[in-house]
Amino acid sequence: MLNGVTVLLWVFNMIPTKGTVNWNTYHGKLHAWDYGKGEEALLLFEKMLDLRAKPNSVTFTGVLSGCSHSQLVDKGLLIFDSISSNYSTEPDADHYSFMVFVLDRVDWLEEA
Repeated sequence: MLNGVTVLLWVFNMIPTKGTVNWNTYHGKLHAWDYGKGEEALLLFEKMLDLRAKPNSVTFTGVLSGCSHSQLVDKGLLIFDSISSNYSTEPDADHYSFMVFVLDRVDWLEEA
């Protein structure tokens, strides 16, 4: 019997040209089913960039959320810093909130 993640991956792979919305939808659904997928969120983000899809605010929220739930502090900080330095976008309230979660989960309360 197929599970939801398997079906989601199958449908996602059937899309010939994936845009930012496709990537965000796939990532969002994957994350909704399993919060412990931080490394997979980062791999998906890297693949998205390799295929030249442009991340947006929703993309960064999803990736930072994955980092938060998986306690990936260093990677979360790199992604957060890249929002403005690499993508000429200012982090929004959701991005800051997830960075507080990332730092709080590893007891970096002063930094949070």
